Amino acid sequence: LEELSEPEPELEEELLRRLLLAHAAPADPASGRLAKIIARRAMRTDHLWRDLGLSNRAELSRLLARHFPALAAGNTENMKWKKYFYRKLCEAEGFSSCTAPSCRECQDFESCFGPEEVESRLSPTRNAG
Repeated sequence: LEELSEPEPELEEELLRRLLLAHAAPADPASGRLAKIIARRAMRTDHLWRDLGLSNRAELSRLLARHFPALAAGNTENMKWKKYFYRKLCEAEGFSSCTAPSCRECQDFESCFGPEEVESRLSPTRNAG
């Protein structure tokens, strides 16, 4: 059998992986694998918690708080996780992706902070049909 290998990550995925690893919990062997998984799934178009197969956003928040505590603690306004990650990446590069002086004044406020109340793909009611 040929040895299987992972596809090379695109730049965006690699930057997110590095961000996660830079904030990984000390001596947490799972953080490295989770950083790869989270970064890869963040490239998809749905809510991150759904793309990870979790039941809801709260599960993702708990996972991030456990394995990437400093990064999770910085999300004090409860911003959607993908939006928050991109904000952190932009800040690290020295620019802002936001057009308004503050989030409360932004026309895209709901996009960053709005509810994520959608049904999980794993929901028994969703899969009953």
